[in-house]
Order: sequence, then C-alpha cells, then structure tokens
Amino acid sequence: MKYQEAAYLFTSQRVGVALYLPTVAQWEEQGVTIEQNCHWPAENSTLTVRRTDKTKSATFTLKLRVPYWATKGFDVKLNGKSIAKTYQPCSYVEIPNREWQDGDRVEVFMPFTKHINWGPDKMDLAATGKNETRTPFDPQWVGAIMYGPLVMATPDVKEWKDADFALS
Repeated sequence: MKYQEAAYLFTSQRVGVALYLPTVAQWEEQGVTIEQNCHWPAENSTLTVRRTDKTKSATFTLKLRVPYWATKGFDVKLNGKSIAKTYQPCSYVEIPNREWQDGDRVEVFMPFTKHINWGPDKMDLAATGKNETRTPFDPQWVGAIMYGPLVMATPDVKEWKDADFALS
C-alpha cells in the first residue's frame, strides 16, 4: 500500500483524514474532491472541498486526526471559525454531518512541540547471536528527542560526552 492511500478513510457518510500531506481525494459517491494543501511535514494544512457533481447533495461528516504530539496550539477552523475550544491528542475531532458547499475550507493548525517519545529498548529475553537463544536482559526504557512528528538525530555524536542538548 502506498503511504498516501492511508490519508483518507471513507464510509458512505463519513470521511476521516488520517494523514496531513498534499493530496487530492476523489469521492465519487458524494460528488466531491477534497484537496489538501500543505508542506510535509505539516504544521498547517488546508483542505478545500470542491463539488464535482452539483446534482448531488454533498452531506457528510468530516473527522480529522489530532496527532499525539499536537498538545499546544492545535486548532481546526471551518471557513475561518474554530470548531472547538479544546482538542484531545490521539483522537479525532469531528465536524458533524453537514451539507458541504463548493469551496468550503478546513484549516488545521498543529504547531510542532518538543518532547521525548519513550519506548522499550529491548525485550526481557532475546537472542544474542552467540548460540544463546534466550538470554535474559533487564528491561530498559529509552527516549527519542522529537520535534512534532520528527525524530531529532545527528551522525556527529560518537560518544555520550559529546551529546549536549537542551529541550526548552
């Protein structure tokens, strides 16, 4: 599957936007296209609804993903007006069922934030490659320094003593 194929999730009366990247989705059942304009990776994305079949009523619900890292400043505006006061990261925000007009615009603002994404470093048991198939290890947690969805990495640090950084 191509990455952009997972950008939109359709049912008969609902579309979900799962990825923010420059795309055009054609929804023949509703007689619309949804054009998404942004730079990738996106801190802002604008979706424009275009009525391609004026004989059909383009009535549907639009759901927009709120990324886990979108904790400060996230907002969704429909034709210039915010649709909610607060948003829950790791969820979807919904513009309820409505009749969409040609040129309706949905703007998504998701400023990148600095954070640490924690995860397990290794399993309790693992193969070592030394004819030992189940060597026990103490579980450890490590963190990746992130800026929005981006992992901050460098090839220039060879030893821990050279790793000097500050998150502020």
